[in-house]
Order: sequence, then C-alpha cells, then structure tokens
Amino acid sequence: VVPVVLSGFCAFLSLYAPQPILPMLAGIFHASDVMISLMITASTAGVALAAPVIGQIANRIGRKRVIVLSALTLGVATMLTATSGSLGMLLFWRFMQGVATPGVFSVTTAYVHDEWPPRGAAHAISAYVTGTVIGGFSGRAIVGFVAERWGWHWAFVLLGCICLAIAGYI
Repeated sequence: VVPVVLSGFCAFLSLYAPQPILPMLAGIFHASDVMISLMITASTAGVALAAPVIGQIANRIGRKRVIVLSALTLGVATMLTATSGSLGMLLFWRFMQGVATPGVFSVTTAYVHDEWPPRGAAHAISAYVTGTVIGGFSGRAIVGFVAERWGWHWAFVLLGCICLAIAGYI
C-alpha cells in the first residue's frame, strides 16, 4: 500500500504547489494577476490533454511502467521549472508537469483495481486518496516555506527531488 500512497502524494505534490508564491512570481516576472494565474491553468490544461491518452499507453506498455515513467517525468519537469528565466518557460514546464501527472494518478487507480482483490482494492484506493490530499497540502506548504527562505527555484528543485525519489521507490 505504501507505493500507492506515494503515487497519490507524488501526483498532487506539484499540481497546485505554486499557489502560495503566485504573488512573488508575479513580481519577479512582472506579470499581471491573470497571467500569473496561468501557472495553475497550464498544469491543469496538461492534465486535461494527457488524461485521455495515458490509459491507452498504459494498456500497451504496462501500468506500473507508466506510473514510474510518469513520476520520473514529473520530477524532471518540476526540477526544470526552476530553470525558467521567463514566464513563458515557467508556463511551459508547468504544462509539462500537467502532462506527466495523469500517468501517476489515473493509472494508479487502474493498477490497484487490476492488482488487488476487491476487498483490498477499497483499502488501497482509500490510502491513495489520503496520499493525494497529503501531497496537495505538502506541495503548497513546502513551496511556501522553501521559497520564503531560499527562493522559488529551490522550492521546485526540492519538489522535483521528492518526485524522483518516489519514482525510484515505486
């Protein structure tokens, strides 16, 4: 069950993580509120575009492989977010994070239903949902605290390292 919890954690760690630092990023990139809000929109657009396709890919190459590759991609894209020198690049990497996310969150639920007996699947999905909630909260908290002390770049590097570590574990 631990890998399932970590998958949920990883999937939502980065998705809404920039929320507490949007005002900071708006100032750094001289962006309006509307433009900086695209930080969240870009990742959710990536999720929306990738989600319909990822299930087909998982059926072809295997669910666990897609979960691990997606978590790795999510970690790398999150770390590359820290290299952004413009709002456009920042939005590009946020979009790429969104593209990688469904391979972790939607494929994990299918994997649980395939690999666990019905009674165990309900427990595993409950654990997974717990991981998603903790991941969503943790991403915001980590980014807020790290960005305040060491800068926004290090916040994304740390989130990326966490995703890579989870990919290595699962």
